[in-house]
Amino acid sequence: MAPNYGQLESPMDRVHLIGGGSCAPPGAPRSWGPAVPLRSGARLFSMALGTTVMVLGVATIASAQFRLAPPPRASAPAASTDAAGTPNVSGRPGAAAAAARPAVTRWTIEFRGGLGLSTSPTGGTGQLPPLGSLILSPEFSFGQARAVSSWFFGDGASQLNSIAASLPNVPLLPALDPVLTSLSATRRAAGSVGFTIGRDISEHVRADLNVDASFEPLALTNAANTGIEATRAGFVNTWQGVLSSSPISGLVVNATRTGAASAGRQVQVSGTLTYRFKPRSSFDPFLTYGVGLLSAAGGTPSAVLSGNMQFTIVGPFTETDLVTIHASDGGSRYVGVIGGGFDKDLWLHSGLRFTARLAIGSNKAETTIDASPTNQLSWVEDELLISSSTTTIVINSRPPSSGTLGGLQSTLSGKPMVSFPTFVGSGVRIESTVTVGYFIRF
Repeated sequence: MAPNYGQLESPMDRVHLIGGGSCAPPGAPRSWGPAVPLRSGARLFSMALGTTVMVLGVATIASAQFRLAPPPRASAPAASTDAAGTPNVSGRPGAAAAAARPAVTRWTIEFRGGLGLSTSPTGGTGQLPPLGSLILSPEFSFGQARAVSSWFFGDGASQLNSIAASLPNVPLLPALDPVLTSLSATRRAAGSVGFTIGRDISEHVRADLNVDASFEPLALTNAANTGIEATRAGFVNTWQGVLSSSPISGLVVNATRTGAASAGRQVQVSGTLTYRFKPRSSFDPFLTYGVGLLSAAGGTPSAVLSGNMQFTIVGPFTETDLVTIHASDGGSRYVGVIGGGFDKDLWLHSGLRFTARLAIGSNKAETTIDASPTNQLSWVEDELLISSSTTTIVINSRPPSSGTLGGLQSTLSGKPMVSFPTFVGSGVRIESTVTVGYFIRF
């Protein structure tokens, strides 16, 4: 049968013409003549292509639904409802709790504990008190004499050692100068506790208010303790050697140390933003950053040195040298807070939180000193002058009387000092904490 080049009436005829074949029944002779263009060929081709795409799309969707659909249960338990009307399924523990879980939780509260550590930058600037007023000028054929506020440090120790160096077998006084002009106290590792109240801003971002108390005590360094003890013992040995060659009697020299070698703690209040990487997962890593205020609390360490000399010239004489060393880490200061960790869900609305944080701020470590000398003015007739080629120490025993000429001023008669700064730290200090907390979402 010859191909029909007229108007087609069936889809089979269209397929035949487009492919150049025949729609004859099986066994019938085929004709392979060239296809003749149709008047509506473009429209027919579009309809065929659209039908094919539609069929393929339906098949694909059906296949995907089949793959995603869970396999049928062998026996589906009957659903029931509780008194509140919440559906439950028999034989599935926790189904009612899962159904009751709210779709969104906005707030989180965490209670935590851990370990706090602190760096101890040693950079800074040290200074000693300026020289005191002149007591005895060199024109009197004696060494120069200046008023001092203490024998333990600075010009007082320098004048005393000048005399000791001029005498045989007299040890020099190890001055407090290295202790006063360098970092004298650091924070020791200790436990910390704290809590956080957080509110979700978005699915991934949470705003937190954090309060942490660290029990790291501020303690005098080993070098400071060693130096203070050497000065205390040296005060006794040096003054006994110097005064033993003088025309005095009943000499007694002693020195004591008191004070707390460690004290205090720290409190940090900070506001941070936390970015959660997997907020819908039971294991949720996060990063946190913000700013805060770090404050010292509970006092600071101190060392009190008291040196005392008693002897008789014409009458009894007592001289007391009292010095207090204070160490601090700068009090309150602003810090930047960075850290990270992860949340691990344990129950529906609670879990464990593991966090490591750094609080970065300026180093404001400080050492200050108080000095309280006891001598002022006394009579010339009872004075004791101890002189070398460069220095003279004046020791008097009685205060002046009304209507008479006054004597030389004692060397230990400088102005009292209160909180004179001998060291101020510089650089960056880092407080780190590693904590484990329990959190609740609501």
